[in-house]
Amino acid sequence: RFVGMNLRDEEWVPAETDARFLRKVRVAVTRSDVVNDVSLLRRLILKEAGGAVPHELRGAVWSLLLRLDSAAALEESETAFKTRGMESVTEENSKDQIWKDVLRTRPSLLLFKKASIRNALLRFLSLFCLDNSVTYMQGFNEIVAPFLLITDVGGNPRLVFALFSAFIRKYASFLLQSDEEQIFETLKVSFWSLGRLLIYHDPELYYHLENNMMTPDIFAASWFITLFARNFTVEAIFALWDMLILDEDPLGTHFFGLALLIKRRVELMDSDQASLPEKLMLLSSSEPDEVREIWRFGNVLREQQSPPSFLRNMSNRIFEAGSLGPTASDRFRMGTGDIPVLQCSCGDLMSPMPFFVWDCRTHDEYEAGHLAQAAHLDLSSLRSDLMHGSLDKAGEDDLLDAVGVCGEWNGSLHICLVGTGNPRLDALDVLPLARRLTEAGIPRVSVLRDGFLDAVEAEGGPDVIEVVDYDPWRSQDILGTRVHSVTRSSSGPVEVFTETLLEVTEEVSRAFDTAVAKADAEVKNFLNIIGENIQNLRGKTRSR
Repeated sequence: RFVGMNLRDEEWVPAETDARFLRKVRVAVTRSDVVNDVSLLRRLILKEAGGAVPHELRGAVWSLLLRLDSAAALEESETAFKTRGMESVTEENSKDQIWKDVLRTRPSLLLFKKASIRNALLRFLSLFCLDNSVTYMQGFNEIVAPFLLITDVGGNPRLVFALFSAFIRKYASFLLQSDEEQIFETLKVSFWSLGRLLIYHDPELYYHLENNMMTPDIFAASWFITLFARNFTVEAIFALWDMLILDEDPLGTHFFGLALLIKRRVELMDSDQASLPEKLMLLSSSEPDEVREIWRFGNVLREQQSPPSFLRNMSNRIFEAGSLGPTASDRFRMGTGDIPVLQCSCGDLMSPMPFFVWDCRTHDEYEAGHLAQAAHLDLSSLRSDLMHGSLDKAGEDDLLDAVGVCGEWNGSLHICLVGTGNPRLDALDVLPLARRLTEAGIPRVSVLRDGFLDAVEAEGGPDVIEVVDYDPWRSQDILGTRVHSVTRSSSGPVEVFTETLLEVTEEVSRAFDTAVAKADAEVKNFLNIIGENIQNLRGKTRSR
């Protein structure tokens, strides 16, 4: 639970905005409303004020950028709106919990000590939950509070409510899932994603936090549930949300959190296990200019220094309507689960980011086809050691040599490690290497999602991806031989048979997927029936 929130708030008395700039924004607001184009308004505020929205027009600017239909919000009479709010306050609608949170909302500000404001908050939060068919979640009160302080809409409850609702739908839509369990599953994706991004950009800080048992699920829950409103002063949260709404990317808050951690790395690295939890829980910024600086740093990390495919997967899993949270497959594809780093795609390798690609498969696999820009890394000693259950000097030398090479680049290159995509095989080479590189403090390390063969096919095959000596049949044969070798060396006869059957049905399943995509309606229906039977067989095989 979040208690003792925003105790550092001081009475907020904003300074007057420069009159000339204010007139420009007012004209841009009027023009944007008429022509239904906010691009000029956005450019004006970012260029001339660095993203600081004039407080006198914040409600109007936010309404336009959030595509809020203010006229529609005012169609309901004030009396009807208030009546609906009063009727929504019920025991079944978390009345007691909402009221407790209302009493501790921005407790240092006089406005929130007024009975009328507290009752309005109770009605707002109750009505919001009822209208969206969601269970009240602690933290909603922290998000709605700043909206009551917006100068040009603060006196109109209907506009405040509409603006707050539009903001939640745009930037915290995962909170509107009807099942609370789904919300927490989606939050797990946020935690996993933040962790993978931190290990990508600052592995030394990541391991310091992890070794002190400070993982994102411990300290970042309030960041994502309240969009940082929990620990930020009113002035600072307005600066943050101005930038969020101007940039229009819901992932912005995740990268703001990432940037905040990296900007505070010195004090975090100097903290021991006893002081680290408090440091993280109170991590914030009270100066608007610093908030905007951290935001811009987060933007650079997001737009220029993170694999685009990871961001797409992350956004889809967190903000896609109807998302049910991550499945085991989703976690593996996003770079979670057993994979110690985030994953990239072949498409990422063709982006402007400078990638060095190291193919960590066997020499035979490399010779049967590899990415044109990939160099081969001989990890045969490491592979042999781990096949026999222990890491000896030869395998250790493989790792140390790779660390030595990557260390010389000093983070100037993004490093993509190419494996097979088979968890058992990758556990013998590419994954231990990824972990060793990041433990050595080398940033920007990733693994090619799904391994070489599937990654190439997923991007459109050799007609799209530049590959050398590509022979898919020979590659599959070598891969199959390796899988059988590893399986037989570590399993009994029943496990070997089960693994073989699963591999066969997986190959058949892939063939059917390809056929279904090319078939007409009648054949497609027939193939789908067979496909269901194949999946049933795989499920029964696993359970037995």
